Amino acid sequence: MTLVNFITPLALVRELLPYMRRGSTVVNVITAGIHVLMTKLPLYGATKIALHYASEALRRELRDKGICLVSVYPGVVKTSFHSRADVREVEGGVTPEEVAKRIIKSIKSKKKRVYIPSYLEIARVLLGPHLLALY
Repeated sequence: MTLVNFITPLALVRELLPYMRRGSTVVNVITAGIHVLMTKLPLYGATKIALHYASEALRRELRDKGICLVSVYPGVVKTSFHSRADVREVEGGVTPEEVAKRIIKSIKSKKKRVYIPSYLEIARVLLGPHLLALY
């Protein structure tokens, strides 16, 4: 999980950087879950918080090269993630297609961070570094 969620996204940027021109965009899909303590998914949460932290630092490095980095923080997405992770299913959520559309829109607008749905950004403002247990 650490390899997939944290190390590989950074390794891909390192490998592709020589081919990226000014105006290129890197997209890191993190999770809005970094703002809560996912007690049943602690390693998942840790890898996503690590990617969040690295993305914030990498954004500054890439800026000098004229490359944007968009951090995407989706909430619940209607996939098999929860059942595959052996945690209770969560009601609602957005479709993967909705997430993809928002990512494309954020790339075009050069947005630094995008929460999906947008109201989840309130968690970042209200909770900040305080992690409340979710499940």
